[in-house]
Amino acid sequence: TSQDNSRIAEVSLKMTSGHSMTDFHKLQVEYKLAPLEVELRRLASNLEDTQEQLTYLKMREAELRSLTELSNDRVKHLNIFAISILITAALGQIMYLRRFFKAKKLI
Repeated sequence: TSQDNSRIAEVSLKMTSGHSMTDFHKLQVEYKLAPLEVELRRLASNLEDTQEQLTYLKMREAELRSLTELSNDRVKHLNIFAISILITAALGQIMYLRRFFKAKKLI
């Protein structure tokens, strides 16, 4: 008989970056801060993170808006070109049919 030697392992990973990496408990002990001062520093740190994210999102939105406007211009020009080709083809057919019917003396 074969034995089932498979093992299941669960791994969890927590990563922090930016101001969230700051150890506020260590700062409290090192600078002898009151709990309220530590909380204010944590809130100020979170506010800076939020402002950085907002700045990044505004920059990204501006880049994507310019890309969208460029795409819209290209689509508009393509549509104008397609309509002009369709109108030219329609006029060509009308002229051809007129000549055809005149040659057959139907007009």
